[in-house]
Amino acid sequence: FATEAVPANRWLPMTIRESRVSAVSEFVAAKAVATNDDDEHEPGGATISTSTSPSWCQHSSGRPTGRRGHSTTIVNDQVYIFGGATLKCVCELQDNDGPLQGEGGKQRRCTSENVYSNELWHFSPLTAMFTQLQRMGPEEPWPKGREQHSATALPNGDIIVIGGISTERGSFENDGDYLKITGENSASSLLADVWRMRDPHHISSHLFYGIDTSSNNDMSLPLELIPGHIRSHKLSISLNDKEGCEMCIHAIQAKLSLDLRCLKGIEYVKLTGPGEDVAHETKIFVGSMDNPEAECQHSSLHLLFSDNAEESVLSYASIPTSGSFRPASSLMSTFGGLPIDGEWTLSIALSKPIHPEKEYHDHASYLLNWELEVDVKPCVARAKWEKLQPKMSSSSPASIFLPRRLHTTVAVDDSIFVAGGFAERRLSDLWRFDYDSNTWTELNNHAATTSRVGSKTWPMNGQAASLGPSGLLAFGGIAKYGHLEQGHDLWHLDFFGNEDWVPVPIPQNASAHDGGSFIHGIPYRRYLSTIGFL
Repeated sequence: FATEAVPANRWLPMTIRESRVSAVSEFVAAKAVATNDDDEHEPGGATISTSTSPSWCQHSSGRPTGRRGHSTTIVNDQVYIFGGATLKCVCELQDNDGPLQGEGGKQRRCTSENVYSNELWHFSPLTAMFTQLQRMGPEEPWPKGREQHSATALPNGDIIVIGGISTERGSFENDGDYLKITGENSASSLLADVWRMRDPHHISSHLFYGIDTSSNNDMSLPLELIPGHIRSHKLSISLNDKEGCEMCIHAIQAKLSLDLRCLKGIEYVKLTGPGEDVAHETKIFVGSMDNPEAECQHSSLHLLFSDNAEESVLSYASIPTSGSFRPASSLMSTFGGLPIDGEWTLSIALSKPIHPEKEYHDHASYLLNWELEVDVKPCVARAKWEKLQPKMSSSSPASIFLPRRLHTTVAVDDSIFVAGGFAERRLSDLWRFDYDSNTWTELNNHAATTSRVGSKTWPMNGQAASLGPSGLLAFGGIAKYGHLEQGHDLWHLDFFGNEDWVPVPIPQNASAHDGGSFIHGIPYRRYLSTIGFL
């Protein structure tokens, strides 16, 4: 037997993969300077300040630039990163006093600008790759750039973004070891808007019946299976989601119902899917001729072929009569990721009988029905944002949900609880946003007191927090009093235990040091970062 060490809390750095298309290259973007307080801007962000840094513009476009105050949300094991304060490269053609370069005697000059970003990035833990998501269409709304907002996933996969800070008047100032934002009127830079984003990789399940497409006598079901011939039945699928997105296969399995005069007579069952240039096909059952003299047996068959089944159909010499089986060849290896739309064909080959006068004198064989059960998702993930206009509930009609940043949100069913944050003062109020009714309800009114959970003080400000199976987990942040020191401690709040914050011990490892983000196996001190459970 084998033994394993006792599990220990530890941080592990992740290596990010990048496609060849997004190799290190110059990032060129149109200069986006916000001139009003409209809520909708092109993805990229509002300009805060400018400094010349041409060499900085050489970076990879296959991953987000370093940032703070962004949000991280996990939906169905997919990670979405929105917004944050970051640097962006902007290049322009300017008059050149020296030797002529560029177009028309102009030289291209690049600057790095501190911006509130409204980029939306998707990270796949399976492939360890980033992808920047775009909008559905050029006229679709998109939230303005911001940081220190919240982004919360609902059970249906929708993501709700609330508040944050975004200003055209503010600027970054370096104050010691941390960055702060100043402006003529910091309160006007705070946001209280609410945005909903549909899950860009939303998965939907569909069931297609072969019998539904029987439109003529030649192809109608039941379909007689003739010994020594290959008989086929076709199924046409046309499926787009309500946004008109082309859908691709995320999971697939096939069901068959047959009436067979002789079980050993099936040579193979083949499924063929659509394709632009060449059709994709796989054999889900292949018969064996080990015992051709075996006696025939009339049977009704009801089979499910799935890559997730425990037993393989290859373990049977003749086709089984019922149950779930792994196909002879993997369905997902053949059809996974391909568009679902098009013509699907099920083909069944029956062998010629050795003793036709004994085996096929009284019964014929038939394909009674077949089904495809598929889970699909958009072939190309795109974001669809909608700005919500919440109302105050009847229980708190005179209340006002204050614009804020650095608040904490937790989703419970279809409600989002919003706790505290910063406005002109530190807030400790508690609100509930009901998604179905699109209403705000104030649950307490202690906006001028210190932020607490019950009677327990939060360990830091600006920490990353995430709700997990065992309670609330918080990382990093800035101490609320005294010297503004950034933290790298991990804290846990057990809602079902003593309801107090408890530090999570993480043993240091002197040999674990990547020189960039980790030291002794623990991430560097930070605030306005994000954390999530997978």
